[in-house]
Amino acid sequence: MSTLPCFTPHDWRILASQWHPVALSRHLGSTPLAASLLDRSLVLHRCARGVAMAALDRCPHRGAALSAGRIDHGLLVCPYHGFHFEPSGRCVMIPANPELEPPAKLHLQMLNVREAYGLIWVRLHSGGTAELPPFHEWSAPGTFQVLPEPVDWATSAGRQMESFFDVSHFAFIHQKSFGEPDNTDVPSYAVVATSDGFQFDYVSTVSNYPLELRRLNPPGFLWSRLFRIHLPFCARLSITFPGKGLLHILNVAAPLSPVCTRVFSAICRNFDPDIPLQEAINFNRLIFDEDRSVVEQQEPKQLPLELNEEVHTPSDLASLTYRRALHAMGLS
Repeated sequence: MSTLPCFTPHDWRILASQWHPVALSRHLGSTPLAASLLDRSLVLHRCARGVAMAALDRCPHRGAALSAGRIDHGLLVCPYHGFHFEPSGRCVMIPANPELEPPAKLHLQMLNVREAYGLIWVRLHSGGTAELPPFHEWSAPGTFQVLPEPVDWATSAGRQMESFFDVSHFAFIHQKSFGEPDNTDVPSYAVVATSDGFQFDYVSTVSNYPLELRRLNPPGFLWSRLFRIHLPFCARLSITFPGKGLLHILNVAAPLSPVCTRVFSAICRNFDPDIPLQEAINFNRLIFDEDRSVVEQQEPKQLPLELNEEVHTPSDLASLTYRRALHAMGLS
C-alpha cells in the first residue's frame, strides 16, 4: 500500500521553527477556522480582545476537531462533549461534570501566532530566532493593497518558490499574460547575499503589462524586477513601471505537506488608483495559474537539493543559490 510522503523529523523541526501564513485575516471571525501546516491540523479563532489565537485542532479529551465547534462568549467549545477552553488554552468547564475542577492536562497545545500584511502567521515550534519576513511596502503611504485568496498547489513549497523567481520561463509559460515569445534571452544578473536569504535585480526588456496594454510600454524601456528571497519559502518582488510606478508582490509558500503547498500573495502598488483592484487579482491569478499548470507536473515534486540531480544553465543562478541556501539550513 502506497503512503503519502512526510517530512523527516529533522526537516520538520527546521521548518516548524519558521513563521508560515495559514489564513487571511479577513477569514478569521466569530467561528473557529480550520487550517493546515506541516502535516498538522490547526484551529484559529479570535478572542474577545480581537487577538488571533491558534492551537492544534485536537481536543485533549477525546481528540475531536475543535474547528467543528463554536465560540461561546469568547470560549472555544468542543463539538463532541462541550468542553470550554479559554484563549490561553485552559479548560474552564466540563458540562457533564460541572462541579469538577478541570485537570491541568485538559489544556490545548497553543501555538505562536502573529498578524501582518493581511495574513495570519503561525510558528509550530518556538525554537530558533526566526522573524516574520519584512514587507514594509504594504503599509507605505499612497499604497493600494490587494489580497487574493490563497491557492493550493500540488507540489512542494520549494518548487513553487523557485518558479516565482525563475526569470527564463517568461516567454514560454506566460504567453497569455505578459510573456513575449520572441524575447527569450536572459541578461546576466548578480546575486547578493542578505541576512536571511539573497536578492537580485533582474533588468530586461520584458514588459510587465498585460498583453492588451502592451502599447503602453515605451520603446526600449528596461524593466527592473528586484527579487528578495527570505528563506525558506518567502519572496518579495518589486517591479518598476514606466513613470516610476512600483508594484510589490509578497509570495509565501506555506507547506501543508511535502507535496502540497498553499500559496499566499499580498500585492500593493502606488499607481493607477482608479483601476479596480479585481483586475489586479485576476491578472495575478492568470500568471500564477500559468505557472501552476507546469510546476505541478514537475518530477520529483520535492525540490532536489543535491545539485547533480538536475542540469543547470547560467540563467539558473538564482535557482542554484536558493538550493544551496536551503541545503545550508540543514534541509534535505
